[in-house]
Amino acid sequence: MFGSIMITALLQSHALEHLPLIDCLPYKTGNNILQLRQAPADATYDQYSYTFLYKKGSEEKEFDANALPDSTWQYVTRNQVLVSKGNDKEPAIKDFSLTDAAGNDSTEAILNQKGKYYIFFVKNMLEEASVWAPQFSYLDQNAKLKNRKIYIVTSDRLAVDSFFNIKHHYNLPVYTCDVIAIKTGKL
Repeated sequence: MFGSIMITALLQSHALEHLPLIDCLPYKTGNNILQLRQAPADATYDQYSYTFLYKKGSEEKEFDANALPDSTWQYVTRNQVLVSKGNDKEPAIKDFSLTDAAGNDSTEAILNQKGKYYIFFVKNMLEEASVWAPQFSYLDQNAKLKNRKIYIVTSDRLAVDSFFNIKHHYNLPVYTCDVIAIKTGKL
């Protein structure tokens, strides 16, 4: 019994820190992330009708979303009513987006570009830098020789940008992404 508990705990710990032993995630090698980010063609969504409660003096009145009152009325609350239920079909990948320093989603622009490029995921800057930092300079030199771009993706923009662009002067674009997507992402 103790052995079973220990094996289960070790497997769970490994899966939380790295990946499950069997890769059943949508980020598998060979999957097209851009296609998996799109909603299925037959997806339908919940539809709601909205009414808004406004107050003017002691009078309270409900208004339709298409006929809101003038600025003399004070907003009180919003009511929503489900008109029709959707089928709850969602994209296989909904948490993968590459956001630039200005907060813009650059996923489509990066993944749709022509030619080859590198996306370098940094999950935890402090723990892993000593392992990959020496080889990264080789990757950077190789990318320059082959005229390929390198994109850095992390969940901690400040630490990573400081390491790559301030401390080591690589001058590479740094994008942020959800840490779970970084941990499970294999492009």
